[in-house]
Amino acid sequence: MTVAVAILSGTLVLQPAQPAANARLTGRVVAAGTQTPIEGAQVTLIPIRRGNPTGATPSFPPGPPPQRTTDADGTFAFEHVIPGEYRVNVTKVGFVPDSIAASGMPQRPPIQLAGGQQLDLGDIALARGGVIAGRVLDPSGDPVGNARVVALRHLPQGTSTNLAFAPAGPSAQTNDLGEFRVFGLASGEYIVAASLSGINAASTAKTVLTTTYFPSTPDQNSATTVTVTAPDAVNGLEIRLASVPAFRVTGVVVDANGAPVAGAMIMLMPASRLPVIMGPTGNIRSGPNGGFVVGGVPAGTYRAQASPMIPNGRGGVSFSFSSAPGMPQGSEVVVTDADVSGVRIVIQAR
Repeated sequence: MTVAVAILSGTLVLQPAQPAANARLTGRVVAAGTQTPIEGAQVTLIPIRRGNPTGATPSFPPGPPPQRTTDADGTFAFEHVIPGEYRVNVTKVGFVPDSIAASGMPQRPPIQLAGGQQLDLGDIALARGGVIAGRVLDPSGDPVGNARVVALRHLPQGTSTNLAFAPAGPSAQTNDLGEFRVFGLASGEYIVAASLSGINAASTAKTVLTTTYFPSTPDQNSATTVTVTAPDAVNGLEIRLASVPAFRVTGVVVDANGAPVAGAMIMLMPASRLPVIMGPTGNIRSGPNGGFVVGGVPAGTYRAQASPMIPNGRGGVSFSFSSAPGMPQGSEVVVTDADVSGVRIVIQAR
């Protein structure tokens, strides 16, 4: 046990060492340019590394990172913060998130909190974001509801990813008139993509509506750039979803011994998650002999995964798609201009 030595009336007294006191963090969120306090902003304190002089790496307490909501004066306070390194993220609907570098406003660096420290961050300025608005239509010109629309921004060269674009700000969903409004965008150039969620895996249709970039192309490299000058809005965009050939992917699900697995859930996901915004295909189950058929698949590269049925102890079943090291990662499926057969997915017994 670590002890501290004190001298009382000439006598040595051994006392347990006291743990380092926790820290306190405060600040205020204001509107850039006007310094007007912003009420209702969400401030999240994200732990990066816990302070520890021994060099060990203890974990933070379990659960989500602490969050505070600013008051009418735009102020917030985090009490009893464990010493360590943190990143502060600030968001408010209609404003550019503090974690995204806006024009003339560099991204806020991490902060280091020592035991017993009381740190005031002062004013954190949020810039009101720009808007991209318009409509999504089908090939016949009818409005498409429940389509997902996202603004993508070009990633700088040297970014640690093989992707050219990444989502900037929240996505939007079209209403019954096909209308969308993507907000909270920093000034800059964007390409805008629209897609219906996922693939209708039970489809037997020969064509499918695919991810489409403004103005109306399935080819990301042919997309037209949209320039946003925050806080102004760019209105009147029209994206007509492209119809492309659809194919079928067939195969079998087996266990590590090569035996067919019946009733497994199949998931087909784009091999590159971004900037493709199409969701995964689920709800297709393998048959008694482990076989499966996924329809409505446009050309592209996918990762096919499967999960066996897992009894939940209440008479039902659940499924789990693990990406843990050592677990099978599924099979790559490349769809070009024809149906794909013979896909073999190996899953681990549970």
